[in-house]
Amino acid sequence: MKRAFSLTVIVLVLAALLPFNALMQESPVLRLELSGVNSLDLPHVELTMNVYDALGQPVAGLTAEDFTITGPLAEFARDVTVESVASSELPFASVLVIDASESMAGVPLQRAKEAARLFVQTVRPIDPVAVIAFGSTIELLQDFTTDKDALMQAIDSIDLLGRTALYQAADDGVRLASNSPVPRRALILLSDGAEYGGLSTATAADAITNAFLSGVPGYTIGLGYGAERPFLEGLSRATEARFYESPTPEELDEIYAALAQRLSSQYIISMTVDVPLDGRLYD
Repeated sequence: MKRAFSLTVIVLVLAALLPFNALMQESPVLRLELSGVNSLDLPHVELTMNVYDALGQPVAGLTAEDFTITGPLAEFARDVTVESVASSELPFASVLVIDASESMAGVPLQRAKEAARLFVQTVRPIDPVAVIAFGSTIELLQDFTTDKDALMQAIDSIDLLGRTALYQAADDGVRLASNSPVPRRALILLSDGAEYGGLSTATAADAITNAFLSGVPGYTIGLGYGAERPFLEGLSRATEARFYESPTPEELDEIYAALAQRLSSQYIISMTVDVPLDGRLYD
């Protein structure tokens, strides 16, 4: 019987998170965010985590000794290792999926392209990025590359593409991310509208399910008040990622810069989880 694995209750608690002098300060506030779960190769499971201090800045220098696993799956977890994306120089692949439908004409598309360029400038030289633009059709403008000039040219070439095949764009982006040249990967999807009926072959459920099953975190950005929030939020929630609501184009730079920093400061926590072959869903 196939093992089911969903990570919503397993909690990693910071046991000795801060250096001694920091612990001497009053009430250090720490925040740990689960950023992705890859359980495609059970019993091997890989978690992507972010740890922030009281000021919202990433906490660096943690090792396996700083984490304790608690919860229903603790008894099954073994061989736990922790790697820092930043300190270990582990590459992280991103797929930028950018809405280029008619409603993005003018300032929204201009700002979206500027934010995408900022993202490319901010990620490290070792981090491959791919670029997809979508409207009535889906266009892969640049496959995964670390060539920043090529990525800038791809972003600059984005032009209006008609209506909004939102579900197809999300599904194609997930499939591309799942075949990234490195195991750590994420989808970043920006849209200001809703699915235009009949354009997508994939359904909303297809895109969300494929992202979940392939272990691709789906970071989504809803630009303005016409974005299809239920779908964007659902995709992010299902993949333990994050939905960003951006009512104005001027906020995109901050969001994309934060995402670039987030992806390059994560911890990769690997473990063997020998769950029983009993058909039980482990939350």
